[in-house]
Amino acid sequence: MMRPSTARPGGWPARGAALLAALVLALGAALVAVTPAAATPVPAVAGKACVFVRVSGAHGLGHTGWGYQSSTTTYTYGATENPSSSPYVPAGGDIGYWKESGSFTSMVNAMKTRGYDEYTCTTVASRQPAAAAAEALVVSGGGYAAATNNCMDHTYRILTAYGVRFPAQPSWNWAPRVWFDKITDDPAWSLPVVISSPLGVWKVTYCWKNFTCEVSEPWTFKTDGRVYLTDSNGNVISGPYTSTPPTASWLIGTATYLATVDGTTMKGTMSTPTGQTGTWSAERK
Repeated sequence: MMRPSTARPGGWPARGAALLAALVLALGAALVAVTPAAATPVPAVAGKACVFVRVSGAHGLGHTGWGYQSSTTTYTYGATENPSSSPYVPAGGDIGYWKESGSFTSMVNAMKTRGYDEYTCTTVASRQPAAAAAEALVVSGGGYAAATNNCMDHTYRILTAYGVRFPAQPSWNWAPRVWFDKITDDPAWSLPVVISSPLGVWKVTYCWKNFTCEVSEPWTFKTDGRVYLTDSNGNVISGPYTSTPPTASWLIGTATYLATVDGTTMKGTMSTPTGQTGTWSAERK
């Protein structure tokens, strides 16, 4: 006759349950160990982007260059110069593409050395310098076409990749200098800053008849017939006012200014619709 079995404390049923529980806990810990942690969002970093213009480029249609803030103190900048002036250069051909890096001042000086006249800048909330650099690489070897793949299109593509949302499209504005002016009309962009002017910056003294003479903020005169009223740092306050040297006439505010501009002397008369008259003269800063 068989004895009924008796489970003793610490026997297999008890040990098996304990072992199974330990295995479950170990498996859970392993799963936790290999489960990837939630990705930490990368904070957006603001950055500055700029468009430069050479007004006399492309037989007066204008020419543009670009620049963007690639780190806290460094800017990347360049342009497509198309030295052959050919309306079409195939991919891989010489389009005069160049790119440099440096401080903001280095960027402005590099553009000034290459004959650019003005620049305007905007700030993007989340800069994308890697995307801009990738697009610039594509542009550098992508050839040139006067109507659809020119300096303006390259500027637009590189800075759009950086994060800029332009108020005007190149396809709507065929002349780069017109496109530049449309950009500066948008309040998100700065007023144009003059960096190159053959006739320089002048301090103007003006004397209305029966009024005390005053000295204005500096004026910047340019040989393409434009004049800007600027502050002491060269930032444009108003303008441009267009005319045709050497005998020039500008309407600034309500006053008409007449002048002879030859690069060494600057003087003339002024008048308003209400009958006020006066004289003015200028000396180079």
